[in-house]
Amino acid sequence: MTNFITISFILVIVLSCPSRCSVLSQIIVSPGTEIEVGEEVQFKIPLNIPFNDTDASLYEWDFGDGYFMKKGFPSPSHSNSGPTCIHFFMKPGKFTVKVFKTTNTGRDSSTTVVNVKGQSPIPGFELWHAPFHARISQHIYVRIPLNIALNKANKLKITINGSNGYSKILLNKPSLKSEEKFLLKNSELPKDSYTLRADLYNAEDKIISYLKEKFDKPYDGIPAVGINENNALCINGRPTFLVTGFLLSDYEYTGWAENCVNAGIGVGYYENHSLNTWKDYLSTCKSYDRFVIGPIHRWEGGGGFCNERNSNIESIEQYVNSTKDESSLLMWSWKDEPDLGGRDIMIPPPVLASWTSSCHKIDPNHPVWINLTGGDYLTYWNEMGGNGTVFDYIGSDSLYGGKKHFPVDFIGFDIYPLESSTWARLKNRRVMEEFALSYDRLIERNYNLIPISGFVECQEIENLETPVPTPDQILMEAWITVIHGAKMVSWFHYFGKRPQANIEAMNQFCSQMKTYGNIILSAPSNRIITDDANVPGKRVDFISRDTIVNHYGQSDTCTYVFAVRVTEPEGSDIFVQVKEPETINVTYHVSGISEMKIYDVNNNRWITPDKNSFSDTLGKCSNRIYIISKNGFNADKDKTFKAIESKNHKIENTAVINLQPFKNTIAIPTDIIQNIRIYNLKGTVVGKMMKNSSSIIWNGKLSTGTYLISDNHQFNLKLSLIN
Repeated sequence: MTNFITISFILVIVLSCPSRCSVLSQIIVSPGTEIEVGEEVQFKIPLNIPFNDTDASLYEWDFGDGYFMKKGFPSPSHSNSGPTCIHFFMKPGKFTVKVFKTTNTGRDSSTTVVNVKGQSPIPGFELWHAPFHARISQHIYVRIPLNIALNKANKLKITINGSNGYSKILLNKPSLKSEEKFLLKNSELPKDSYTLRADLYNAEDKIISYLKEKFDKPYDGIPAVGINENNALCINGRPTFLVTGFLLSDYEYTGWAENCVNAGIGVGYYENHSLNTWKDYLSTCKSYDRFVIGPIHRWEGGGGFCNERNSNIESIEQYVNSTKDESSLLMWSWKDEPDLGGRDIMIPPPVLASWTSSCHKIDPNHPVWINLTGGDYLTYWNEMGGNGTVFDYIGSDSLYGGKKHFPVDFIGFDIYPLESSTWARLKNRRVMEEFALSYDRLIERNYNLIPISGFVECQEIENLETPVPTPDQILMEAWITVIHGAKMVSWFHYFGKRPQANIEAMNQFCSQMKTYGNIILSAPSNRIITDDANVPGKRVDFISRDTIVNHYGQSDTCTYVFAVRVTEPEGSDIFVQVKEPETINVTYHVSGISEMKIYDVNNNRWITPDKNSFSDTLGKCSNRIYIISKNGFNADKDKTFKAIESKNHKIENTAVINLQPFKNTIAIPTDIIQNIRIYNLKGTVVGKMMKNSSSIIWNGKLSTGTYLISDNHQFNLKLSLIN
């Protein structure tokens, strides 16, 4: 009787204990349990479940170094986690790492020990940089404590060493500033494993402190899809401005999307989604000569909205292994708006970073992209007041063990100012100005280290009392996005119907990016340019770029100015202080243009500068492309033109066409030149290529003579018409 009572009592205690812990699967640690200070470490627990099932448990991590990922407050590092994450140990020692899994039936745990060697860097000594993955080149910033920088005898030395003997000094200088900057040319590094090291020396050449960064480059030369020092996405080395559509269906590719985009985001059809449907979609996009970013949330192994942080990373690895060599693949992306839902639902950045790390290890040739909700970059959205999110680089050290880190290689957001222009919270705010500032904040919060992107509304999104965006507003919003630093513009067309005029505006913008995208993606101009349109009701934003063009065989450095009038929408006047006039006059002040020529591309006209300035009149939502050049387009005699190559077709210096079969059109092979204009030797446009056509439409009567074919304003072909 006594024994029975004792056994029963013990049984009750065991069943009611809320902290009962059994053993989980062993923690997998990559690159291993023997690491160095500051080295990226990936932790993951095998889920041992089918890819199409999802673990709804709560995972919490204790890294043993004072950092946690767990449910609750108060520290910023306290957050829901998942079965995988990225962490950095910023001090040496042996650390016991524990993971706890809580379900409605109890709590399990697993433990491993990580041995960290090296030294902790002195406080304030940091390397700020983008991921080394899929980079052609990148700027790296060295943050130096002020007391070290003030001593002019202290020195900084940056070296890079490969495991096979490669060694190079990238920087070696005294007289330091609190921030030093250098360029790492990743493309010049041979295939190898590398250590980038920063050493601070005192006057006696003794090391004050050092930092190490380890990374692999598993290929020679450049990646298939890379990112250069201007944060331009480069496809096979060529900077490419992306214009994309969201969840495009196959029928949309054959309709409006054929001319509106050069890439798609996410998988756009199929009743159910699997690795096979992803392969099929990649094949479909290839048939339309379009790239794909994806699969977003349409993949086998992704969790439901409330537990996507527990998505199966083994499924991600299978997708990457199976399709990394597909020619239509542009970038990986696993989740749209991972910040949605608050801390209890969102995918924490260290979990997202682990997904990215697996992509990097398996596929060295493609970056990883995410799109955020964007509201946290607006001053009126919430208590953050435009200060960004935990996904930003600035402030990310609290999530990763004391070191700043990016969860992905390319980041964007979606904000729809026209759709929300009549919200009560927007009273006395100018929505388009806020829209422009949000991109500035996104770049600032990520220190302009990685590319950014944004969505543009091209139709009704929700049933709010706002009109459908007009074609001019679509172009304005797209150009604001470009001018404020985006390297990719995405159309949000997923709900509602688009008027045909809006589709034509989208086509126009895509065509502009085909023509000028490589210029926009280049480095900012060295010219000093300002304007006088910087107040409410009279605001023009612009960027400028320098490029060398070939006019009639002569090299000419031109400055391109891309400008847009930031115009508040009709109907929002009740919320803003200043009404938008129909037109505004803007004066641009440009250094050193008194003897130069200015061409207005949009209106096909020349503007005469007044000393070092020129003026223009802009209507609501207008955009402009100005070309400032020394030689202009005024050729007075025939010269030799530089031959170019397009695809596999060699363009000869002179093309001769007999006029006998033609009346007012001339056939031109579309694989040679697109978006072209024909000039006579006086600089007058006499013919243009029609959209979706292989023929030049002549403005007037065809006549014999010599003409100049211009593509992207580079004269590259001499055309002789004879009878």
